[in-house]
Amino acid sequence: RYSFTQEEWEQSSGGIKRFKQSIPKKFQEAWNAKEFMAKAYNKDGEELTTESTRRGIMFRIEFPNYSSGNFVGTGIFSLSFQFDENAPVEKEENETPKPDTPKPDTKPENPKEETPKKDDKTSSSTIEKPTPSDTEANDALLPAHVEVYWHGEKVVDDNYNLDEVKKHRGQLIFKGIKVPAKMKGHNKREDFTVVIKNSKGEDLPYTKLDTPYSKSHARIHIELKKRYPEWTPMRIDYVWSYEEDPTETKPSTGDESSVDDLLPSHAEVFWHGEKLVEKDISKEQIQAAKGRLTYDVSIPGKKKRNFTSDYSVVVKNQKGKELPQNHVAWNPDKKSSLIVNLKNPHPQWGKMNLTFIWKYEEDTENTTPEDPKKEEESNPVEKPKEDTEPSYIKTFYGESKIVHYNYTVKVKVTWDSKAKKILKVEDNDTFSGSNSVFWDNVRRSSMPALTGKNRDTVDDIDAVAGCTFSRNALVEAVRKAIPEE
Repeated sequence: RYSFTQEEWEQSSGGIKRFKQSIPKKFQEAWNAKEFMAKAYNKDGEELTTESTRRGIMFRIEFPNYSSGNFVGTGIFSLSFQFDENAPVEKEENETPKPDTPKPDTKPENPKEETPKKDDKTSSSTIEKPTPSDTEANDALLPAHVEVYWHGEKVVDDNYNLDEVKKHRGQLIFKGIKVPAKMKGHNKREDFTVVIKNSKGEDLPYTKLDTPYSKSHARIHIELKKRYPEWTPMRIDYVWSYEEDPTETKPSTGDESSVDDLLPSHAEVFWHGEKLVEKDISKEQIQAAKGRLTYDVSIPGKKKRNFTSDYSVVVKNQKGKELPQNHVAWNPDKKSSLIVNLKNPHPQWGKMNLTFIWKYEEDTENTTPEDPKKEEESNPVEKPKEDTEPSYIKTFYGESKIVHYNYTVKVKVTWDSKAKKILKVEDNDTFSGSNSVFWDNVRRSSMPALTGKNRDTVDDIDAVAGCTFSRNALVEAVRKAIPEE
């Protein structure tokens, strides 16, 4: 049997809990058989509508029609039990109203609330109304003002209403906090300092300042040291929303020049001293890819060994000055590549890198035999091959721009003008920039599917999950390439 006051429900926002309540062990069998039930009455002795549920070790009594000054919804009284041989047994009291007792015609003017016995361990004593001094002491635990600094720069300066803090029971989560874009990629615990004060201006200590990792957003998580009565530890979370600073996106001429000095303009890759790649990179290409460029490079098959130690790399800016970098060989899903990471980040895009995806070609060069006579015997003079490609096999080229991602799909189409069908579709050096992953998926899955199609049926190929723009641009480029016959 439990009794409660209105203040107790108000303070708990409609959720009262009692843990490890000692009851006689003889009731354990009934608990296991799910035979527990509950009845509840208001202060006037009227039975209330309740729903009893079990969740693990918890017994919950829900009041669907509960409402108070600061909460409207379902009130919940939660219990957990421990079964003891010597636990006292609650005696039935005659004055406790029963559900079958008819409701009296008149209500007593001053109905008496049931008062639990002092020596009754299972009864919960009513919570006394806190004195003003207690309330003031508890309110001094609540955060009223928070400042967050990133490398000494203030990014949060907010005041919080104590009623709102109480409403959320100290669990404060603020999303979409606008912060400078330069903070992107620099969201570690050591990047931040925090100041928390109560309504009196006193500092509140915190035990934890963390930056949980997430692919979708960056945030900081703060846990306060002192706990408000009956609450879980209070916390404050800020989820960042990075925004560009107009004064930074359009720097002065001098600043723009210094930023351009960070950009790669020329790259060379050597494999055991032999040059594999020599690329000139334009500023427009870097801007389109936001500092992350990807290239498909064909190299001899004899260079299939792909370890970081096999390579040396030189990257220079527009002034010919070498840029610091580190490179790593990467072999995911048997797809060899080399990633070159530039050490100096861009103020807007953060880290920059160049990725070279290797496409190995078989070496078709003939080795020179030791004996020239054997060469003649083993390699008899062959008659020149006739051009076996008939005149109706033609090659056409098409393009389609993806405005949303600022790159153009370029294709080479081998066309059978006699049968009016596609024989082959190839990539014609499409520069997809930061969208290379999606374009590679489309190129591998959709290009082979276009074989045998004609101008009217090129769209009859399967969609590629997450690559709608690239897939549609490929279809449009092929359609433009095929002549209207």
